[in-house]
Amino acid sequence: MILDWKIAVSLLVMISNMLCAAQPGAPHDANMHDHDVQEALRYAVFEHNKETNDNYRLLVKVVKAQKQVVSGTLYIFTVKMVKAGCNIGDQNTICRILGSSVIAEPYLCTFDVWTQPWLNKIDFKSECKE
Repeated sequence: MILDWKIAVSLLVMISNMLCAAQPGAPHDANMHDHDVQEALRYAVFEHNKETNDNYRLLVKVVKAQKQVVSGTLYIFTVKMVKAGCNIGDQNTICRILGSSVIAEPYLCTFDVWTQPWLNKIDFKSECKE
């Protein structure tokens, strides 16, 4: 009888985990090969650079990418960024990573890009730990 109870509890836990993972509207891992995900990330990096007043920031690594459907699409990126060797006002199209100073230390950011294409609306929010 105890064995049957353990099996029943195990089955309930498995079913509960499957239902939680498949909840509509819950964030799920995004496919970085998806064109829309790549465009949202490009937009986030561009907007992040607009918010800075000194050096360009370069994307070093995508730590995590998620997508959520909520009256549009919310893209949530956790990324590593680094300051580059050219200023915002420079006309250079190629920036190098500054290598010999504290400026080159990667820092972690979370970017939220919320798109509502039918309203022609994109919202952006960033939180970085430099």
